[in-house]
Amino acid sequence: MNLKIKTIDGITIKQFVKIMNIYELYPEGISQDIKIISTITNITEEELIKYDIKSIEIFKKLINDVLVNEPNKNDFKPFKLKGVKYIFDKNLDKMSTGMFVDLENFSKNLIQNIHIITAILFRPIKNFKYNPDDVMERAMLFNDHLSISKAFSAGFFLSILKKNYLKSTQVFLESQEKLLTEKKTL
Repeated sequence: MNLKIKTIDGITIKQFVKIMNIYELYPEGISQDIKIISTITNITEEELIKYDIKSIEIFKKLINDVLVNEPNKNDFKPFKLKGVKYIFDKNLDKMSTGMFVDLENFSKNLIQNIHIITAILFRPIKNFKYNPDDVMERAMLFNDHLSISKAFSAGFFLSILKKNYLKSTQVFLESQEKLLTEKKTL
């Protein structure tokens, strides 16, 4: 069997989303395995069913090894794609309300929108200011060409953001409760 396996860095956002959909839609088994192998290798399912079962199992193990190796969640380094340099926006203090609302809305369906979330957080260095009108075009570019490991960084950042937001909300609500209690005792 002459098949090349990619690292997690070689799997695009689009391929990753397709794999997650396969896991959700198809029961565990050889059909699921063939669909996932086809997604990662771009070998058609029709071609893969010609392989013997042992070869498919070997390839499945190789793919599982790639998928379970946790990617670098802190890959916030600038990168170049199609001649444009992109940088990650992790400055929470200067995040616009519109950007925060967009992140909140798109994170409700994280897997299906990971390319959009990534496009919100990684922006061109030359035009870094957040502009919601630019997001979808960049999201489609990222979906087809950007490594899922970059998207995992964006998702990891978003999970930290949500956690901090929840903590801040809790602190605020507790302070408000304390103020109300103090007013009642006066």
